[in-house]
Amino acid sequence: MRSSWIVLCLIVIASGCAIDPQKRLESMEHESIKYGPQWHRLKVTHPGEAGELSKQGFMYRAAKLCNDMDFEHKSETASYDYQSREAGYVFTYTSYATVGDVVCHGNSKDSAPVASISDGYKQHNIEKTDFFYVDSINLKPTDNSRTRSLKENIGRGLSMRPYAVTRNVPAGKTTLTLVARTTYAAPILTLTNRVYEVKGTLSVDLDPYRSYIVKGELSDDYSAVWLEDKELKTIVGRKIEVNGKGRSRVKTFDK
Repeated sequence: MRSSWIVLCLIVIASGCAIDPQKRLESMEHESIKYGPQWHRLKVTHPGEAGELSKQGFMYRAAKLCNDMDFEHKSETASYDYQSREAGYVFTYTSYATVGDVVCHGNSKDSAPVASISDGYKQHNIEKTDFFYVDSINLKPTDNSRTRSLKENIGRGLSMRPYAVTRNVPAGKTTLTLVARTTYAAPILTLTNRVYEVKGTLSVDLDPYRSYIVKGELSDDYSAVWLEDKELKTIVGRKIEVNGKGRSRVKTFDK
């Protein structure tokens, strides 16, 4: 009887480990920046696995970018550590990321000129992060680093690993809704700590194939969010600011 239970447990464990290779590649965290009509900068990350898997994910995403046509690439794979709090203890894990350039030989997706905008963040500790992100583009909601991080960290208790999001945006005149907000790893931390937020709409003229990043600052006396040229380090448009002690605090029932 005991041996039957052991066999049953082994079957259940084996079935849980049998991951569809296609789904594994689809689920890998990735981001791409377009630097020209046929030129992309691609990053694929796969936490807790061997570097070879992130390489496979890089090739899979490169093929998707180039509409499954021929392409050239030059990439490197590196490891980095991140921390997680579990059952009161802090553990260190290793992730692998493959980063490189992809040049498509045929017509790649999104052939119209684009710019790239990256969300920013400031991690205070494994429990608390300030996110600076794009909430909507031309009044249409978009995926962002805060919602992605909350989703990817479900079940990790009192720890949160921030996920950066970069998206391609049509070049030219664009309306962006920018947000800076304090975010905690768990609801209990959100309820028992101060949360700051500043939000506003910005009209900008984005240059083709240029990279931008959302920056911000959150405090009890002053909070702001703005768009910045990654290379030139200059503010694009204007800062969205809140001045005055406690004015950017989020009320308890709005957290």
